[in-house]
Amino acid sequence: LNRASQLDHLENEVFKEVTPKVILNKLHLIRIQGNKGVHGERVNSETALKLLSEAFDLSRWIYVHSGLGDPKNIPDFKAPLENPAGKSKEELKREKKKVLEQLAVQESKMRLLLEELEETRKSAAVAELKLEERKKLAFSTQESVNQLNFSEAETRARLIDTALAEVGWKVGKGEVSSEEVGKEIEVPKQPTATETGYADYVLWDDDG
Repeated sequence: LNRASQLDHLENEVFKEVTPKVILNKLHLIRIQGNKGVHGERVNSETALKLLSEAFDLSRWIYVHSGLGDPKNIPDFKAPLENPAGKSKEELKREKKKVLEQLAVQESKMRLLLEELEETRKSAAVAELKLEERKKLAFSTQESVNQLNFSEAETRARLIDTALAEVGWKVGKGEVSSEEVGKEIEVPKQPTATETGYADYVLWDDDG
């Protein structure tokens, strides 16, 4: 019996209907970068920290949406310092291992959650879920996202950067443009008050 892949779960129509876009993007980002690690591709420390941040956000969302806690009591993500208090290489190695283990646990929880959702989807109860019930579920999941003030634009940008890099484009870090990929490029003669607009991404080829 074939088990559905993470992508199958994420592309399920009911799941997409009731899950906020920012959560779907975070799940896809972790899935894509996680697959790279599984297949032996090197993931730099900056990307690893961003993934840890996304996994932390997912944990906060699940925690709030399940009714286990108040979002006001959940701290924001704080990246570990590069070398706090002049720690030895051995100590840093142990801490790095611990962070990677935590990320693996988060990914495992995500996998279990997706599998549970898949089993629920297969059940007659959800198969016959009425439109009104799906709307209520979609509203409640979005409400949890709103309470946590997630940056949808930031996660979306990370996802686009990853997708572009996967097909060979050289992408700059953060909001920095590269020779091949421009970010937030000014576009003149636009129907705005200043007659200037901005393109989120511009791909430069040999012709400009």
